[in-house]
Amino acid sequence: MKLAEALLERKSLKEKIESLQARLAENAMVQEGDTPAEEPQALMAELKAAIDALETLVKQINRTNNAAQLPDGTSVAEAIVSRNLLRTRRETLEQ
Repeated sequence: MKLAEALLERKSLKEKIESLQARLAENAMVQEGDTPAEEPQALMAELKAAIDALETLVKQINRTNNAAQLPDGTSVAEAIVSRNLLRTRRETLEQ
């Protein structure tokens, strides 16, 4: 799997997890005698599987980012950290 594909898959998994969390919250509590629209245990199992898949994928992405080097010798992971801190500095100055 290429890095770009992995990043798209990560985004998709995050969206799926958010959706499952919302659906679980909607179906976790019902009034006595009512039946939930979806089975909470099934949603929990699906949520666990999605979280496990995301964990595996993020670990793979991080390994790739640590190993990949830019022309100046900086790892992609280090460049990402620098980018994020530059963004934080810029946002602070804008405020």
